[in-house]
Amino acid sequence: MKKLNFYHALVVFVLILSAGCKKDIQPSSVGLTGQTKGSTTGFPGGPGVNPFPLANGTARLIAFDNGTGLNCLLGYDVSSNQVALIQNNATVWSTSGLNVDNLGTVNINTIIQSNNFNEIGGYHIIALDYYGNGHMDHLVVYAPGTGYIAILEKTGNGTWHALYQNSTGGIGGYDLKSTSDKIIAYDLGSGFKNSLICYRPGGGQVWAIQNQGGTWVGVVKGSSGIGGFDMKGANDQLIAVDNVPGAMNLVAYRPGPGLGYVWALSHQANSTTWTAFYTSRSGFPTFDLSQTQDRMIAYDESQSGSQTNLLCYRPGVNGYASVIFVQNGVLNHSVPQGSFFSYPMNANPNTSPSNIGDKIISFAGNNAGLSSIVCFQGGTKLVWVQETNLGSPLNFFQTF
Repeated sequence: MKKLNFYHALVVFVLILSAGCKKDIQPSSVGLTGQTKGSTTGFPGGPGVNPFPLANGTARLIAFDNGTGLNCLLGYDVSSNQVALIQNNATVWSTSGLNVDNLGTVNINTIIQSNNFNEIGGYHIIALDYYGNGHMDHLVVYAPGTGYIAILEKTGNGTWHALYQNSTGGIGGYDLKSTSDKIIAYDLGSGFKNSLICYRPGGGQVWAIQNQGGTWVGVVKGSSGIGGFDMKGANDQLIAVDNVPGAMNLVAYRPGPGLGYVWALSHQANSTTWTAFYTSRSGFPTFDLSQTQDRMIAYDESQSGSQTNLLCYRPGVNGYASVIFVQNGVLNHSVPQGSFFSYPMNANPNTSPSNIGDKIISFAGNNAGLSSIVCFQGGTKLVWVQETNLGSPLNFFQTF
């Protein structure tokens, strides 16, 4: 089985430039032409459409498939109640709440979020490949601590239809009664992210929920973590990492002083167990995960269509980032200090009164895998979309 990659892409960058292998970037679906470095006013509005300003610390962005792949962004703000689709660097539509034909308006500003960076409480939204057809074009909307969850199918610009909804009981037996609960989309064996992993940092619960003929069933009901990682830390995180269709890996980690736990877990199709193939209690050699705000995302450095890399980053005054993977079984690291390729990375959620911190997500902005990234600070209106030149992993084309 191909394992998770942990190699720092800066080395690749130097080799590629010296070899003269730079290729032209493909047009991005979320970006302006030009070379300026960023926007300090969020995303502008399209004709007759409200902008998505990222004015509050509760503003979030996720990758979304509007029909042509994960090359769009869906923005939502649980303070302002705004939900917006962003394409070609402007909002295509913007609504107040979610307009659901069989539920009415789902207002996402009715529950207080207690920590903006860690996203404790409040409403959460993720994308899901509900039909298993390769399109992450459905939304999972849930409110941890309340048991509320709905799965929505897009019916038009800013309109939805609920395929599943439970106001108080969660999904597949998982009750969603803790404000710390998180959900990620996952490929349990179908080759598509049409299942869910529900987990509870600090509580140890990790459940796999599968859609079986329209009924959501808990097929894994763990109460003591997963693959040897106990999920007992209040700041524990879990991300899905592509390997091969039907065999998706997981990375569990616990950042913080004296911690830095990382468990990389492999999974065979339709298995109910995960096996650790990499474990550490001190992060990586040059990214030690020693700060509580340290985060990772899955990232497609090679533009292969599979997110086999980890992009690690540390918001704050001394913020930095690193793209790492294993090459021939050897760990290689080199960390650009102070910022992430001119993005300031200066919002430390531990010192901000509103827990405002830098966030990074990946998406398919140039339609070549999830190799494009968005860096943003909800609450300051700062957002950068950075594209990757084909063949040059770190030669980002800065589209603002």
